[in-house]
Amino acid sequence: MKTIFYSFLAIMGVSLSIIILMPSFFDINTYKIKLYELVQDQTGYNLNIEGKIGISFLPILKLNAENISLTNKKETLFKAKSLVINPSILSFLKGNIYFENIKLDNAIIIIKKNKDNTYNWTQIKSDNNDEIKNNNETVQVTDSEKNKNYFIIKNLILKNSAVKYQHLNKEELIKDISFNFNKDNNEKYFLKGSFEYKGHKSKINYKASTLNKKINFKGDINSNFYNLVTDGIYDLNNNKAEISLIGNLEKIKNLFNIKFLKDNSFKYRASLLFSNKNISLKNIKISSNDTIFLGNANYNYSKKTKEINIKLNTKSIDIKKFYDGSSELEKKIQKKKNIDKNQDKKINQNKKKKNIFEVLDNVNLNLKIEILDLLYKKLKLENIALNIKKKKNLVSILEIENLFKSKTSSKLLLNDKMLFTLDTIVNNLSVTDLNKFYNVKLAEGNINIKSSLKGSLLEKEKILNSIYGKSEINASKVIIKNINLTALKRDISSLNSLNELKKLRRSFLNGETKLNDQKIILIHNKGKIKIPLAKIKMNGDLINSSGIYNVENKHIELKTNFETGENKFLSLFSLYTEGNISKPITKITFDESAVTKVLENMAKQKIKKAVEKKLEKKFDSILENLLD
Repeated sequence: MKTIFYSFLAIMGVSLSIIILMPSFFDINTYKIKLYELVQDQTGYNLNIEGKIGISFLPILKLNAENISLTNKKETLFKAKSLVINPSILSFLKGNIYFENIKLDNAIIIIKKNKDNTYNWTQIKSDNNDEIKNNNETVQVTDSEKNKNYFIIKNLILKNSAVKYQHLNKEELIKDISFNFNKDNNEKYFLKGSFEYKGHKSKINYKASTLNKKINFKGDINSNFYNLVTDGIYDLNNNKAEISLIGNLEKIKNLFNIKFLKDNSFKYRASLLFSNKNISLKNIKISSNDTIFLGNANYNYSKKTKEINIKLNTKSIDIKKFYDGSSELEKKIQKKKNIDKNQDKKINQNKKKKNIFEVLDNVNLNLKIEILDLLYKKLKLENIALNIKKKKNLVSILEIENLFKSKTSSKLLLNDKMLFTLDTIVNNLSVTDLNKFYNVKLAEGNINIKSSLKGSLLEKEKILNSIYGKSEINASKVIIKNINLTALKRDISSLNSLNELKKLRRSFLNGETKLNDQKIILIHNKGKIKIPLAKIKMNGDLINSSGIYNVENKHIELKTNFETGENKFLSLFSLYTEGNISKPITKITFDESAVTKVLENMAKQKIKKAVEKKLEKKFDSILENLLD
């Protein structure tokens, strides 16, 4: 018995010595070339290990490598500072490749989208065919072979890693990735980790199970700004999935850097379905501040030209609950600051944003948004319908009811060169309500507008200066407030001296002017609206009016005078309106020397008539005396 015991100890001692000393006799680096050839043959990619490959057998079998990379002959796809593998020796004996653990540290995965919409990770060789050609013969793959596990990872650990996405001049980076993916003996999978994107750290926690090639999964992704819970099933047999999405967005203003939004939170839920290159979002519900949007969306990518269909509707939305007006004020203050324009131009060039045709390249878009009631300050809009279609061109049709009591329709056509045409019709717009909204008292009445404009959206800063076209305004029962042209005409006609000129301002600013129905043409050009000479009808009189309005700074210049006819004296007087459209200043202008001369002649005529009348009376008296 002692002999057997000592023999066992001796064998164990020798075995232990062999295990301890084996790494010094076994140089795995000699198998680098074979490993490179295996990766090249199976994937088409090139594997490179710059550092040494190490192996140890205690306490468990461990392989480690440093400075590894994977390339597609042109560029790097993947690289890592270190790789540690704990393989299962028994799995090799069964013909499988089974890893207890794989640890990657400081790894970076590079995903690049080329100009032709291909990716750098596009496989050169595929191992998914059921038929394998070997030596010009076709070998049938059996079901047992297809279902055999050739490559299994029980635990995958990723630390301090990143994913880099590149497309043209754009680069996105997901960094500080730390994941732990593991599988238990009951075919259940667990994923837990964290990552950082654009300064926002997120956590992820998922679990999944498989049965009959169906994956059931549930988990969530969350951060300080958002939360997403997904629960669903993916069928590997027919490549179909049905997933429930529930989540919320917090601090959306900061998350998307949208300055004009208030810091609201949004809740959302939907059912995600996809199959046969088709993704659908059913029963969409987005809610915030008592506003609820409902709808559906669909994305079909089965053809070369993809298609997106979106339909959303809501009963009511109050803009003041979402719009932050202070942001606009901040923008105005920022514009007034003294900034180097040349440097600012360079920054804008480097940060050039893509237009909708670049973003939706090879994608057709159909978007419908319906809003029953929209509230903005004291304004309530009704039955808003926005339809946007993009194929070769983008066509946007907007219809609104109760825009200052009007019915408005607008059609925008935009081509891929960012040139647009905009046709707008406004029927029965209340000028009275428009003035109330802006808290001014300029006019009352109703107008109809028909406008046709063209321009360019290529450069945001130059949009206004690019617009040109024509608008036609038909006015009905319009009353001009705080200007009494009837009194002005009367007082001018009754002037007797220069001293009476002062009363003109008092008279024409006290009261209002009623205009007859008429048509006015407006010419749009380079950010300005020109008012050609218009003959405005007023109680049997004609008023000549012309001017210009600067859209950007809201500055108006308007000259008005009477169509005089035989009354030449009226032609010497004009009204000149200038200033911001909300508070313009109107002045009476006249040719002082001409007016003075006319008044002097009028005075001389009066004196002459008076003298003549007096002389006539004296002559009549003398004649009567002579006759007596």
